[in-house]
Amino acid sequence: MEQQEPKWLQQLCRGEEEGYRVFFEEYYQVLGVFAMKYVKEKEAAEDIVQDVILELYSRRLRFDSVLALKSWLFTSVKNKCVNHIRHLRSRERYLRDIGAREEGEFFLDRIIEEEIYFLLKKAVCGLADPVRRIYELSLKGHSNEEIAVLLDLTLDSVKSYKKRGKQILRERLKGLMGMLSVGTFFV
Repeated sequence: MEQQEPKWLQQLCRGEEEGYRVFFEEYYQVLGVFAMKYVKEKEAAEDIVQDVILELYSRRLRFDSVLALKSWLFTSVKNKCVNHIRHLRSRERYLRDIGAREEGEFFLDRIIEEEIYFLLKKAVCGLADPVRRIYELSLKGHSNEEIAVLLDLTLDSVKSYKKRGKQILRERLKGLMGMLSVGTFFV
């Protein structure tokens, strides 16, 4: 004697609400526990199960038996879980790559800054007094007025020495500025 499939399965296949209600009560939690074994996150597992149920409903799939329905459900949940895990791994790999790239760029930027500071300091040290002392104080954050007081110079003298020093530094650091503007520094 052949076993007859439950009434709710027939209702489900016909798209009747009662069939979906019984189906939901029977399988939602079981599928959620099954999905949790893969994704380990309750919210992700619930989303996956809801997606599978929505697909079942929207495609109006028909099944000859509860066994066929179960097979489709568990296979669908498993496949969506695997896709979810792949997506997470891909995203993590992307974020790691971005982080490594940014870390590398940060490191390179710090090297460039230090090298520029070194070359600027070296160029300033090569200036004659009082231009050199004025630039050293300026690099330490002193204003023109403070420099004038510290070196016992007039404000106009400080400005004049700075202007002369700027011309000399521009000439000495011309190659550095060219490399930075072309982007060939450290290549």
